[in-house]
Amino acid sequence: MLTDLPNESETANELDSTTIIDESEDLIDELQAASVASDDHVRLEKAVAACLRFIGYDVEHKDKRGVALPDLVIASSLPSSCYRTVVDAKARASGHLTGLEVLTLVEYRNQFNADFAAVVAGSFADGKMVRHAEQSGVVLLTVEALSDWMRLHAVTPPLSLADYEPIFTTPGMVDALPEEIRQAADQQRRWKRTDRAAAVRTPGCLP
Repeated sequence: MLTDLPNESETANELDSTTIIDESEDLIDELQAASVASDDHVRLEKAVAACLRFIGYDVEHKDKRGVALPDLVIASSLPSSCYRTVVDAKARASGHLTGLEVLTLVEYRNQFNADFAAVVAGSFADGKMVRHAEQSGVVLLTVEALSDWMRLHAVTPPLSLADYEPIFTTPGMVDALPEEIRQAADQQRRWKRTDRAAAVRTPGCLP
């Protein structure tokens, strides 16, 4: 009787997947810790930068030195989708951001000829700040949503950065991944399963 054993390629892929998931969880742990480290705002900037690099963006961490600049400028430089986003990271001891100069993000977006502007924080107060962000086209991305994004990217067969663009085209509060991204991830998983099934060889009979 033949026993189906994983080949070397499958075993290597499983090990690679485990390594990627472990790396993503380490980055998420640091992101969440940094979001409440209000005495070290640069720590959150670096944590957000590391997460976005993991996802695949080109990330520039700005050395402000007293100059009014965004914390990060990220870019997706793909033939099918090229977009740039200015990003600010806001750490608070409570993890909750209650005030934000939304127009500053609009100015950064214009200054760097960016397509989008986003702020990352543990959570955001509802009300005037969110309405102002919606009206100004600024994304308020929670740490939990960014963490979910990291986990999805780590376990899903690679999605294009074009698939992730809806995060930045949804102004206002983004506390969960947009449905378009979840659907793209589900489709990618189905394709992956189909590819695996097609690659399975039917064992021959022993003489």
